[in-house]
Amino acid sequence: LLWIGFAMLPISQFKPIQNLIADRYLLLPSAGLMMIINEWWPQKNHRTLTLLLCCWCALLGLFTHQRLPLFQSSLAIWADVTQKQPFEPRGWTATAALYMEAGQMDHAQGQIEQGFEFLPNHPALKQGYGVIFMQEGNEEEAEIWLNSAWEDDKDMRKAANNLAVLYQRTERLEQARAIAEELVIHHPVYHT
Repeated sequence: LLWIGFAMLPISQFKPIQNLIADRYLLLPSAGLMMIINEWWPQKNHRTLTLLLCCWCALLGLFTHQRLPLFQSSLAIWADVTQKQPFEPRGWTATAALYMEAGQMDHAQGQIEQGFEFLPNHPALKQGYGVIFMQEGNEEEAEIWLNSAWEDDKDMRKAANNLAVLYQRTERLEQARAIAEELVIHHPVYHT
């Protein structure tokens, strides 16, 4: 039991980490479960235990084999996230960013629009929309979406940063400076 507890500590979100929780994080803690089963299982039935463990490993191997194609591309992984966790905004924004990098702006916008169906007015999706419009050169729409994201959530550092860049590009230097100063006030170590 101690093995399971200690192995789960780094991924327990006791202190939140940036990464999403992945099933592979349970591999090390599951060894503790196997130790418990091995200790409590009657000695005369070790052959049954061995058979059960082999079946368990075969089942896990089958699940792994089915999921392996997802790891052939980042797009497949993030698209899977949008299907399995539609209320996680990073799935939608990461998928949109990958489409944007590939120059498929319609697909990128489509991802954000689908995300809005599950997460109406979510600041991360607004920020994603703003980045897409900025990439397309539609500065007016980009400003609206980035400004809205920043006003809704002061943790949207990328929105404020892009907004400052947008103001700088359009020679509105006072506005660029103001948003940059506001960004540093909310996130003092951001400028470093």
